[in-house]
Amino acid sequence: MVVWGRIWWITYNVASKQRRESAKTTDKSEASRLLRQRLGEIAEGRYVETGKGRLSFEDLANMVVADYEVKGLATLRELRIRVDKHLRPFFAGKRAQDISLTDVKEFIAKRQAQGAANGSINREVSALKRGFNLAIQAELLYRKPYIPRLPEKNVRQGFVERWEYEALLAKLPEYRRPPVMFAYWTGWR
Repeated sequence: MVVWGRIWWITYNVASKQRRESAKTTDKSEASRLLRQRLGEIAEGRYVETGKGRLSFEDLANMVVADYEVKGLATLRELRIRVDKHLRPFFAGKRAQDISLTDVKEFIAKRQAQGAANGSINREVSALKRGFNLAIQAELLYRKPYIPRLPEKNVRQGFVERWEYEALLAKLPEYRRPPVMFAYWTGWR
């Protein structure tokens, strides 16, 4: 810690780079408390550089939407709906570094109580996870919470057995048989 003028400045290392930050106080004990806080954030992986600003959930959501736009993904419309209708109401106002596994589990429980399918919930939390990954790639965050995936039960049904296929084929007019035969033998649905 160093005093410049009457204001204390703290110094610490992040990823082998020295950082210097004003403690914005003339009190040495307050500056020491800020230094301990920063060192704790670094140790826990919650540190975000003050010069880059504190990321909010909204920043994460905007990064994901921008990523989908740049890539020209066809699911951009669905992503916007998921973010605006479900994620934003729950996570609005939260700092990205403060979102924890507990918050994600609460979101999942809320969506399940609303009757959402596991597949829908997985798509929503995947968007949140993508936001964290983009922030880490941009070196705006140094960690992300664990985001679980729920089991999906979307087993395909309605397969045609061989005896059913043969019975169907026998009842079809001659001109309709070739497309049905092609569909059956190539696995078309």
